[in-house]
Amino acid sequence: MASASIRQDGVDEYAAGVRRLADDIDDVALDALDAFARAAAQLGSRRFPTLTGAAASSVRAEITGDMAQVAMGGGRAPHAGVRDWGGPTGRPKRVRVPYRSGGRFVLPAIRELERAELAKMGDAALEAAADRAGLL
Repeated sequence: MASASIRQDGVDEYAAGVRRLADDIDDVALDALDAFARAAAQLGSRRFPTLTGAAASSVRAEITGDMAQVAMGGGRAPHAGVRDWGGPTGRPKRVRVPYRSGGRFVLPAIRELERAELAKMGDAALEAAADRAGLL
């Protein structure tokens, strides 16, 4: 009895491309999250009320290891978090800004961008990874 073998051209190339996609997906996803964090930081910074601009200029995107985040505050603007979320402020900490669980400036900016941009950014990142892996 004769045996038949079937060979499909391109399977090895496709498998190699899928392996490259799996290797690159973390980097591409982190790049997309970093772009999202930068956009959210920029939008949140614009929403801060400004007298000197120190709190608004302290809002920034940070990428650490496998995480992208929006941070605020620092030496020039230690009050940025209090202005956004609430809490005691002033020299003897007698003034209390009412606490708001959703924040006032940065988190609403993140939520606004989340609805509008996150799905588009994820699709674009996946397409870029597939293109780099040679699957498109």
